[in-house]
Amino acid sequence: MPKNQRNMQIRDAVVVSALLLLAFGLRVYRLDGQSLWHDEGLSLDLASQSVRTLLSTGSSLDHPPLYFLILHFWLRLVGSSDFSIRALSLFMSLPVVPLLYILARRWTGRWAATATALLAAVSPLYLYYAQEARMYALATTLTMGATVILLSKPTSSWKERWLRWLAYGLCAAGALLSHYTAALVLGVHFAYVAAGAVRSRREWNTLSFPTTHLRGWLAVEAVLMVGGGLWLALTNASSSIYPRSASGSSLPEIARSTLVSYISGHGLEPIVDHVRPTALNLDAANWAAVGSIALAALGLIAILRTNIRYAGFLLAYVLLPVVGIYVLAAGRHDFTPRYLMVSSPAYMLLLGATLAFGKRTRVLACVLLAPLLGIAAWSMVNYYTDAAYQRDDFRALTRYILDQSFPGDLVVLNAGYTYPVVTHYLGYVGQSMPWVGLPVGLPPDQAATERQLEEVAARYHRAWLVLWQDYYTDPTGIVKGWLEKNGWQRDAHSFPGLSLYMYTLDKPVLSAPPAPQHALSADLGQTVELLGYDLDESAMATQGRLRATLYWRALTAPKASLNVFVHLVNGEYRPVGATDHRPAGDRLPTDVWEPGMLVRDEYELQVAAGTAPGDYRLIVGMYDPTNWQYLKVNGTEHTSLTLQTVKVDGR
Repeated sequence: MPKNQRNMQIRDAVVVSALLLLAFGLRVYRLDGQSLWHDEGLSLDLASQSVRTLLSTGSSLDHPPLYFLILHFWLRLVGSSDFSIRALSLFMSLPVVPLLYILARRWTGRWAATATALLAAVSPLYLYYAQEARMYALATTLTMGATVILLSKPTSSWKERWLRWLAYGLCAAGALLSHYTAALVLGVHFAYVAAGAVRSRREWNTLSFPTTHLRGWLAVEAVLMVGGGLWLALTNASSSIYPRSASGSSLPEIARSTLVSYISGHGLEPIVDHVRPTALNLDAANWAAVGSIALAALGLIAILRTNIRYAGFLLAYVLLPVVGIYVLAAGRHDFTPRYLMVSSPAYMLLLGATLAFGKRTRVLACVLLAPLLGIAAWSMVNYYTDAAYQRDDFRALTRYILDQSFPGDLVVLNAGYTYPVVTHYLGYVGQSMPWVGLPVGLPPDQAATERQLEEVAARYHRAWLVLWQDYYTDPTGIVKGWLEKNGWQRDAHSFPGLSLYMYTLDKPVLSAPPAPQHALSADLGQTVELLGYDLDESAMATQGRLRATLYWRALTAPKASLNVFVHLVNGEYRPVGATDHRPAGDRLPTDVWEPGMLVRDEYELQVAAGTAPGDYRLIVGMYDPTNWQYLKVNGTEHTSLTLQTVKVDGR
């Protein structure tokens, strides 16, 4: 090997290695910084099944099974932490960088190859899906691998030709078994080969495809077409390629959102449902897309000067999948840009080709590409640091539930299909809670839903309602409306993409005398009587929380709206845990009580961090918050009643 050639190979290896390290660093940074979301929960659920079950349920999958099969064995090796689950996509995303360099190096030169691979290394789109446990990175890598093989330098060796087509067939089959939209890129491959076969006699061989290769190609295509047809027939996948929706996306909108994602990923125009982009970010995204079109056009012109067929191939690689997906989804399904991630490498090849004009224009081309790198950096900062551009936070929601829950609680998922990600976090932290998916049916069956809610209320003390995509699953608010009417809302909290409500299902007004764990008869201000209380200390050891349920009887009709205080105090009456509010979570004020009314009233206390171990007293009382007048206990001067001693192990 000549010395110059060896030096060039070393230089190429150094450049590719540096860009791979850059890509790896960006992708591994905060890999588990965001919660898994619904789609990743589905991946985890499928991968947790046996191989036989996974393959036998192929007809119910929205995607082909290859990624889930690989993830199945991957999780058995590395475990199921968030980092481990996503690490597979990280490694699947990296080969795109050297593959783009190889292809661009051959057809547009070293400078263009470096620019193309750099754009891939810092691509916010590739970063996003390298940190998501889904198949998009795998499908993109495999389609790019098939493309590189297809456009590789022809060889006269019979053995090398068939090995090449075998490798192409494996990549193409793997891509089809990863995501159905890979077929759009393989259709471009087919058109290219057909054009090469037709024009070979005219000696248009600047990007040669000798007819001697045609037999290998036909053999591969036959296998792919027969296998793909059988798979589609067996799984009925053609009806489930895209999510159901009431309206489709227009061709201009598909093209615009696709270009924006190619340049900025989801860091300027969020993909999540709960966020709308700011005017500044939306304008920046749109102008970046327009500017990238101009640069891609320059790259196309640079390629046309030396190789018309390669330019035509890249143009078809970019445009035909957009048109194809529009035809498939028009009027029936909404579009999301990740479906066309498989064609994004072609756009990066066109952008990088702006450096193929020559030395005189190379500096200008670098200046023109610099804003795209700036947009990429801006998008990545948003993705890493701004919650508005991050995934729905099921992890924080689930931890909040576990921190605030007691035995006898139930999780109600308005989108029952989110159970894999919710149960992942419930189990991952070493705890578990029962859950139910409501409403029943889609569209929801109100009568069946309310019957099941009545059954739930009879079995569970409290319900945590998780709302996600309720505009789709429960647009009229059947579940929340029933809980508002028949329960008492005690908590409400928002998380990115999610809303959480907690309801006490026990009715506060009792129809019969209660049977408390600890019976009492304490008169407070000759206005109300404390009949007794229940105390739940099950969460004290692990979470430093306790729940006290008080039972009241109105002796008169109170004229004021009184507050109840429940405090855990030390020997000096200094509280280490306290809660004060009107009865029944502020929903049943005493000024609406009637003589003889029986009320069930629940309170939760959190012991303060740093509390020393020891015995503390649990005290209760009532006061008027307008004048801070406390009700006397049993006609004495005492304004609080000690219920019992509670042991604290230390916080």
